[in-house]
Amino acid sequence: MLAGDVLHFGGITIKCVGPEKVEGKGGINKDSLNFVLTYGERSFLFTGDYVRSHPVGDGYRDDVANVDVLKFPHHGLQPFCIDPWVLQLVNPKIILVPGAAIGQVQKLCQAYGVEAKVYSIGDGHIIITTDGITLNVATHAGT
Repeated sequence: MLAGDVLHFGGITIKCVGPEKVEGKGGINKDSLNFVLTYGERSFLFTGDYVRSHPVGDGYRDDVANVDVLKFPHHGLQPFCIDPWVLQLVNPKIILVPGAAIGQVQKLCQAYGVEAKVYSIGDGHIIITTDGITLNVATHAGT
């Protein structure tokens, strides 16, 4: 997928919001796929290791604004691979950090006024379910 591509699966829409092109210059993080999954009234922004801020934040502003769930890029490690202004635009209710750097992500959210519930590997297996209206989070699933 490249930015602008859209897939439909029943009531699910997946829109690619990055990258604009795959550069393949050894910077594999910068070629990370970013997409918005929408089901009913709920939306999820999945990132790889990197968010190209201007294409995502400018070109796809309406698609990424105020998502319900953000998979935080690059394991939540610093330097952050998402600009604070894009995080403010995305303004997620829930952030999933695929790593142990939850404290760094929480501090970033506090510094920029993003009031999200942040989960990480310390919360065990996390399952998020939705019927398109409600959103439910289960932590330590299967344990």
